[in-house]
Amino acid sequence: SLTQWLLMGITTFRHNTQLTIYLLIHSSTLDGRLIQEFRDSYANIDNITEYLIDLENVQHIDSAIMGLLLVLYGEMKEQKNQATLKIINAAPHILDILLNAKINEYYEIV
Repeated sequence: SLTQWLLMGITTFRHNTQLTIYLLIHSSTLDGRLIQEFRDSYANIDNITEYLIDLENVQHIDSAIMGLLLVLYGEMKEQKNQATLKIINAAPHILDILLNAKINEYYEIV
Protein backbone atom coordinates (compact mmCIF):
# COMPACT_ATOMS: atom_id res chain seq x y z
CA SER A 1 0.00 0.00 0.00
CA LEU A 2 1.12 3.53 -0.68
CA THR A 3 2.03 5.65 2.29
CA GLN A 4 2.30 9.40 2.32
CA TRP A 5 3.09 12.35 4.54
CA LEU A 6 0.51 14.96 5.24
CA LEU A 7 3.16 17.58 5.17
CA MET A 8 3.14 21.35 5.11
CA GLY A 9 6.84 21.30 4.45
CA ILE A 10 10.33 21.54 5.77
CA THR A 11 11.81 24.98 6.26
CA THR A 12 15.36 25.92 7.18
CA PHE A 13 16.89 29.02 8.70
CA ARG A 14 20.62 29.66 8.91
CA HIS A 15 22.18 31.93 11.51
CA ASN A 16 25.97 32.06 11.25
CA THR A 17 27.07 28.42 11.76
CA GLN A 18 23.71 27.26 13.11
CA LEU A 19 21.08 25.64 10.88
CA THR A 20 17.53 25.22 12.18
CA ILE A 21 15.32 22.71 10.36
CA TYR A 22 11.62 23.22 11.04
CA LEU A 23 9.47 20.14 10.53
CA LEU A 24 5.88 21.10 9.76
CA ILE A 25 4.10 17.77 9.90
CA HIS A 26 0.51 17.00 10.88
CA SER A 27 0.65 13.22 10.70
CA SER A 28 3.00 10.79 9.11
CA THR A 29 3.78 7.61 7.37
CA LEU A 30 7.06 7.26 5.59
CA ASP A 31 7.45 8.48 2.03
CA GLY A 32 10.71 8.66 0.11
CA ARG A 33 9.97 12.21 -1.00
CA LEU A 34 10.08 13.44 2.58
CA ILE A 35 13.41 11.78 3.24
CA GLN A 36 14.79 13.50 0.15
CA GLU A 37 13.24 16.84 1.12
CA PHE A 38 14.75 16.47 4.59
CA ARG A 39 18.19 15.64 3.16
CA ASP A 40 17.94 18.53 0.71
CA SER A 41 17.20 20.89 3.61
CA TYR A 42 20.77 20.58 4.89
CA ALA A 43 22.72 19.31 1.88
CA ASN A 44 25.45 21.51 0.44
CA ILE A 45 25.36 23.91 3.36
CA ASP A 46 28.91 24.36 4.59
CA ASN A 47 30.38 25.37 7.92
CA ILE A 48 27.47 24.35 10.14
CA THR A 49 28.49 23.53 13.70
CA GLU A 50 24.99 23.10 15.14
CA TYR A 51 21.82 21.59 13.68
CA LEU A 52 18.57 22.35 15.45
CA ILE A 53 15.53 20.22 14.63
CA ASP A 54 12.47 22.25 15.64
CA LEU A 55 9.51 20.01 16.48
CA GLU A 56 7.15 22.78 17.59
CA ASN A 57 4.73 22.00 14.76
CA VAL A 58 4.88 18.22 15.14
CA GLN A 59 1.85 16.88 16.98
CA HIS A 60 2.43 13.19 16.21
CA ILE A 61 5.71 11.33 16.08
CA ASP A 62 6.34 7.77 15.03
CA SER A 63 9.18 5.60 13.84
CA ALA A 64 9.14 7.33 10.44
CA ILE A 65 9.97 10.72 11.92
CA MET A 66 12.52 9.19 14.26
CA GLY A 67 14.01 7.55 11.18
CA LEU A 68 14.46 11.02 9.66
CA LEU A 69 16.33 12.11 12.75
CA LEU A 70 18.61 9.10 12.44
CA VAL A 71 19.23 9.87 8.74
CA LEU A 72 20.84 13.19 9.71
CA TYR A 73 22.77 11.60 12.58
CA GLY A 74 24.01 8.79 10.30
CA GLU A 75 25.14 11.18 7.61
CA MET A 76 26.95 13.40 10.11
CA LYS A 77 28.73 10.38 11.59
CA GLU A 78 29.62 9.02 8.14
CA GLN A 79 31.14 12.37 7.16
CA LYS A 80 32.94 12.58 10.52
CA ASN A 81 31.11 15.88 11.03
CA GLN A 82 31.42 16.99 14.65
CA ALA A 83 28.41 19.32 14.50
CA THR A 84 26.07 19.37 17.48
CA LEU A 85 22.60 17.89 16.87
CA LYS A 86 19.75 19.27 18.98
CA ILE A 87 16.00 18.78 19.11
CA ILE A 88 14.10 21.85 20.27
CA ASN A 89 10.50 22.78 21.09
CA ALA A 90 9.16 19.24 21.43
CA ALA A 91 5.78 19.02 23.15
CA PRO A 92 5.81 17.01 26.41
CA HIS A 93 4.13 13.96 24.83
CA ILE A 94 6.63 14.07 21.93
CA LEU A 95 9.50 14.43 24.38
CA ASP A 96 8.36 11.29 26.24
CA ILE A 97 8.34 9.29 23.00
CA LEU A 98 11.79 10.57 22.00
CA LEU A 99 13.25 9.68 25.38
CA ASN A 100 11.65 6.22 25.38
CA ALA A 101 13.17 5.64 21.92
CA LYS A 102 16.55 6.83 23.25
CA ILE A 103 16.90 9.51 20.56
CA ASN A 104 18.74 11.48 23.26
CA GLU A 105 21.70 9.15 22.64
CA TYR A 106 22.12 10.90 19.28
CA TYR A 107 20.63 14.33 19.84
CA GLU A 108 20.72 16.76 22.70
CA ILE A 109 17.10 17.46 23.59
CA VAL A 110 16.59 21.06 24.69
